Parts: sequence; C-alpha cells; structure tokens
Amino acid sequence: MIPAAYLPPAAVAFVDLFQRIVDAADDLAARGYVYDPDDDPDGAWMIPVETAAELATLAAGCRECRRGPSALAQHWLNQQQVKYILSQPDWTCTCGAVYKAHGGPRHGQEFYTVIEDGKGFDWAGSFGVNSKGKVTGSDPCPACGRPFAETVSVQYRLPMLSSQPRRKTPAPSPEPLFDLAAMGTARRCVPRALGEAPAQPRRWPVPLSQDPEEATLF
Repeated sequence: MIPAAYLPPAAVAFVDLFQRIVDAADDLAARGYVYDPDDDPDGAWMIPVETAAELATLAAGCRECRRGPSALAQHWLNQQQVKYILSQPDWTCTCGAVYKAHGGPRHGQEFYTVIEDGKGFDWAGSFGVNSKGKVTGSDPCPACGRPFAETVSVQYRLPMLSSQPRRKTPAPSPEPLFDLAAMGTARRCVPRALGEAPAQPRRWPVPLSQDPEEATLF
C-alpha cells in the first residue's frame, strides 16, 4: 500500500471521502437502510450509485457532515424524508389552503406545509382513525381552524364519527294543557287528571226533622 505521504493531495482527499461514504453506508445499514449487513457484510461497496453520489455531495459540501459517519448518515436521512414528503399528493382544504397529505383518509392522514420554495416542509397537523372507523383526534387547519377530519369526511363522503361522547341536549319542557293566564282571574279553574269526574257543587245535609224544601245553606 502506498503511504499517504507519497500520494498527491487530491488522491488523499478522494480516499478520505470514499472512506467516509463507506462508513456512512454502514451506519445507515445499522439503522435498517440501504442494505442488510447480516445478508451482505460487504454491502457498503455495492450501494446504489445515486445513494453514493448523494452521500459524496453531502460529505464534500456540509461542514456538519464532517463530524463523523453518523452525522452524514442522519443528514442523508433528513434529505430523503424531505424528498418523500414533497412527493406526496396535494390536498386542498375548503378554505383554499394547500397541504401535502400523507396516508389514506380511511386510516388517518398527516398534513405538511411546503416551505423554502419547495425545498422543505413544516408540520401542519393530522387526524387518526381507529379500527371502528371513528376519529380518535384531529388537529385544526392552521388557515381556517376547521378540523382536518371533518373536512376530509365531507370531501370523500366518509361516515367518520367522533369517538368523543355526544353532549346530551336537555329535553324541552312540556307545554301546559291550559293557558291559565288567558282564562282570566275572575274564575280560576284547576285542570283535572284524565278520567277524573268533574267536581260537584257542595251540598249540606238536611236534618231529618226539617222539610227539604225549606232547608237553607245557612
């Protein structure tokens, strides 16, 4: 092997860059990306050309990535996440705001706002749906405040119901059978129950020694 002291500076930089790419690929493999180290121990030498080029670009142009293979691997993962989110379809709220939607309406979705002239994204909100098709929680649209789940259920005609218990509205008070105020105060009538006989005028008993025709109330 030729000692590094006898190699031109460009060759030394190339070897260093190549080693950093291999180390970053091994770090990614340990996290479950790029290749499986158990199936292919030498997989770092067989990574896709596109992946190697992206790692080389980051390693050469990013100062943070020079801290070690872990930093380079994390930067590459962040870059792939941005590419994945920006590739998701657009979803438009009823208020006109446009988001990147990830996931299916029947199983819950996540929404992102595109920033930095299409080179990044911000978290906007999400909603979840359980196995029974009920919404377990929904964030509001940052633009209009309407819950994402409510808008999606209307747009896709999905009967997604909230899992929160509904508030019971009090039953209206029964209307009176008689309007006592309209009947006046000169004669007050008390409503009787159904089936009850009307009240009979009160009569005083007549003594046996007195003629009924001559009897008086007083």
